[in-house]
Amino acid sequence: MIPPKKNAVVEALFGRYIAHRLRHAFHGVHVRGGEHLATLPAGRPVLAMASHTNWWDLFVLQRLTRLAPQKIHYGLMEERNLRPHRFLLQGLGLFSVDLGTPLGAALGLRRTLRLVSAKESPVVWLFPQGRIEAPVPPSAVRPGAAWLARQAPAALVLPIALRYEFFREEHPAVLIEVAPPVPASEAATDAALLALLRAPALDLDRLIVEGAGPTRDLPALLRAGGFASLERSRLSENKKWEWICRALTGRLGGFTRDN
Repeated sequence: MIPPKKNAVVEALFGRYIAHRLRHAFHGVHVRGGEHLATLPAGRPVLAMASHTNWWDLFVLQRLTRLAPQKIHYGLMEERNLRPHRFLLQGLGLFSVDLGTPLGAALGLRRTLRLVSAKESPVVWLFPQGRIEAPVPPSAVRPGAAWLARQAPAALVLPIALRYEFFREEHPAVLIEVAPPVPASEAATDAALLALLRAPALDLDRLIVEGAGPTRDLPALLRAGGFASLERSRLSENKKWEWICRALTGRLGGFTRDN
């Protein structure tokens, strides 16, 4: 079992690295409901539970921690994935759970409960699905996440949905829906927790269909949904050439970043 550690230097350097990777891999990182992170009470622990559909999820969640600087952040990660990168990721506050054995899973849950019960009242980030699944609203959660909610009645549960969608750009956009936090008692069963996780995912589905429309218009979606952009959209290749042509002919005034 890998215990959590915090290293300010590692967090600062890794944060810069993550911002660089996200800017170059995606057409922006856009969040709705970021105010729910910014207003998390400093004196109350939080179980931040996110959908898990992509290799990039860890990077995106680390970027989200910057929206809640008033909190200390830890993350639960499967041991087989954390151990090869322990020298770096452990400094971010990540700790492990061994899902391969009942005893390993139980020990990981107990360590998570101790963190949630600590005086510092941290945010503990985890994926209740326990593995990467198709980018659709979750259909099940692993045993354990609801148990944590039952054992930590003073905590809040913060449901989060992540989506990676192509629109009319060279790179996909990251869309994040942060739902309002609820008392842990409202997530004390697998069915209740699953309903909480599905709600923001279904909201994203609806927004993508209705906000972007049949033309897959990302700016229209962002306006309709009231999203805030955490990372600026990078230019698609055709837009880079358009900018050059407009710059050479003195027509930059009409340039737009999106297709």
